[in-house]
Amino acid sequence: EWNQRSPEAMARAEQRLNRVLELDPGFAPARALLALVWCFRAVERRELGFFGQRDAPLVARIRAEVDRALALDPNLAEALTALG
Repeated sequence: EWNQRSPEAMARAEQRLNRVLELDPGFAPARALLALVWCFRAVERRELGFFGQRDAPLVARIRAEVDRALALDPNLAEALTALG
């Protein structure tokens, strides 16, 4: 559902991914997809997508989630995609 990228689908995807991580915190794909959802939602709300935002708190939050996913699976395509 996250790939529909509507605000409603993104909200549902975030809820579902958070639930998955409650059940299995070590499930790397869910961590990477959650980071991607945060990226998509931030761009939609125009919180990201502009130059000079590397130090934004949201970027740090996204990067931390991607780093957690990569620590679990260093070759995870979704996590590498989230890096840009």
